Amino acid sequence: MQGPSDHRAPTTKLLGQAMTAARDLASAEMTLARDDLTRAATQSVAAVLLLGTAVVTAASGMQLMLLSAAFARQREPSRPMLLGFGLLSLAVIAGTVGTVMLPSNPLGGIRERLAENARRIRRDHR
Repeated sequence: MQGPSDHRAPTTKLLGQAMTAARDLASAEMTLARDDLTRAATQSVAAVLLLGTAVVTAASGMQLMLLSAAFARQREPSRPMLLGFGLLSLAVIAGTVGTVMLPSNPLGGIRERLAENARRIRRDHR
């Protein structure tokens, strides 16, 4: 005849295995999430530096163009005016590249992995 402790042993063992698997999954997911966020932060820093450079370059270019226009006495474009236009063009390019470099959805990959893990757990335990 089997006692009550004989029926609990497999349940306890299964519960222990489930807890270990859940802990391992959570640990792995935290590591992946940390790596994703670190990568997004690094990418954001580079983009923000480029955008800051674009703002400063645009301001310098505009200042050079306005001062050149204010002191210009000739009808043809002066060198400072052309230089200001060149700086403004570089600022537009840097701003465009900086905007493209910004991460669009840094938490999207984490959210998708969590949803996939939840679906897999539900499917495996039916």
